[in-house]
Amino acid sequence: MLFKTRLIPRLLALFGMVTAIMVLIAGSLDMFGIVEPLSTVKGLIALPVGVYEMSLAIWLIVKGFNMSMLNKLRTS
Repeated sequence: MLFKTRLIPRLLALFGMVTAIMVLIAGSLDMFGIVEPLSTVKGLIALPVGVYEMSLAIWLIVKGFNMSMLNKLRTS
């Protein structure tokens, strides 16, 4: 949604999609018994989602939403 609406920079939204896929992979590896639930490998695969969430929080605190895009969404 954030990628399509351009409320935040597309690069940041794309990074969020990539990290979501990485968390899905980490969960799948755990579910099928390839890695242990609390293994270092699983933690390292899922680590970028924390970086994404912190960068998104900082972006929203400092810059906020792209108000011109928000206004276009309201009029649509």
